[in-house]
Amino acid sequence: MLNLMSTKKYHLEFVIEGLPKITSNGSQGSWRAKYGNSKKWKQAVLHALASKKLPSEPLKKAKITLTRISSTQPDFDNLAISFKPVIDGLVEGNILVDDKVNNVNVTYRWKKGSPGDGSIKVEVCA
Repeated sequence: MLNLMSTKKYHLEFVIEGLPKITSNGSQGSWRAKYGNSKKWKQAVLHALASKKLPSEPLKKAKITLTRISSTQPDFDNLAISFKPVIDGLVEGNILVDDKVNNVNVTYRWKKGSPGDGSIKVEVCA
């Protein structure tokens, strides 16, 4: 007998308007500026989660796809580091147990967008 049931246990998808800062040569300014940027994006994630169905308990394993929609294509390492506060927000929002390598498989993507109209798309599957 063919099993037609989906193996997905949990799926979350949302878009946040705006773009996380991209570091340039490892610098974002002062520690206060770094903290402010991180806090802003964690709060944006928590706000987006308020209207979503959360898992019954934080996910121990998850596949995350993060897409930056912007007019300029960043290099890969800057793309990845720009999403750190977003992933931290998923941990604070009880979507993920932790963001260690053993817990998450993260894919970073970039998509061409219009100037001044940037956003990010977050997708979590377990």
